[in-house]
Amino acid sequence: MRFREHFLLKMDAAVLWVLVGSTALAGSLSGRVVDERGHPLSGIHLQLEGQGGTANAFSDHSGEYHFESLAGGSYQLSVRDVGFDLQAEHVDVGATAEIKHEVVVRLELLEQRVVVTATRNEVSTTLLGNSVTVLSEDETEQAARIPDLLRTVTGVHVLQTGAPGAITSLYIRGGESDYSKVLLDGIPLNQPGGYTDFSNLTTAGIERVEVVRGPQSALYGSDAIAGVIQMFSKKVDQEISRPQAELSLEGGTYSMLDATGGIRGRYNRLTYSGLFSHLETENAVPNSYLNNNTITSTLGFEVTRDSSLTLLGRGEYGRAGVPG
Repeated sequence: MRFREHFLLKMDAAVLWVLVGSTALAGSLSGRVVDERGHPLSGIHLQLEGQGGTANAFSDHSGEYHFESLAGGSYQLSVRDVGFDLQAEHVDVGATAEIKHEVVVRLELLEQRVVVTATRNEVSTTLLGNSVTVLSEDETEQAARIPDLLRTVTGVHVLQTGAPGAITSLYIRGGESDYSKVLLDGIPLNQPGGYTDFSNLTTAGIERVEVVRGPQSALYGSDAIAGVIQMFSKKVDQEISRPQAELSLEGGTYSMLDATGGIRGRYNRLTYSGLFSHLETENAVPNSYLNNNTITSTLGFEVTRDSSLTLLGRGEYGRAGVPG
């Protein structure tokens, strides 16, 4: 009996030592959340991610926040609330140290996108009730072909009958392939009957793409039962004072080559640009090659400060093999 009591006493002491030891080895992170002027911000949601897991905390009425019982290591501290611009900050937490860190947050700049396709006039997307997606120039540069770019749009399904270069159809919200109006700078690309083949449409010379989902027949006729897709060519910036050249070269598997060269400039009130792009690939299946050339050109004249005349030209010349 004495042995048992002695054993239990030793166990209790061991458990107490483990608890005390683990508490002593736990680090902490605390500080204040302030704005750019140093004023405290309350109710800000902070998230701490690192080797020890993920922890969350909120700032109190005085801007103070606390993270307790943290394992030692490197963490990323970020603000999870919408409307604040803060990149994740790197914080090192010691196993037994109490770290003080002040978090300075800034209001995120409000970005508004202006579209033309939804109303045929320039209007901010925040004022529209339509389902609109705008693909910017940064996004168009990530894809070589228009079908690959449109795959990222919600509600748009791209059906390709084979490798890149094969017949490619597009469906918006489950509508038929001839229920979508396709425009390039306001010029319809639909064939008689409404169908559009996207197989050799590239992103060369395209500045942005607007996709409006839902019926638009009142504005664009019976071809726009499911929606409208409009591509806009790159224009010459007003800030350009001397000619600018563009040259890019990309390669990949299956003998893929994407080469682009162009020039743009301004002379008094006259603007001009020209671009040539070549895309070729052998694809994975024998005799399913794609060889496509794109030529674009613009010529503009500023009539007044607020009006201009622009002549646009674009040509897509492609050949694709048929496996078998």
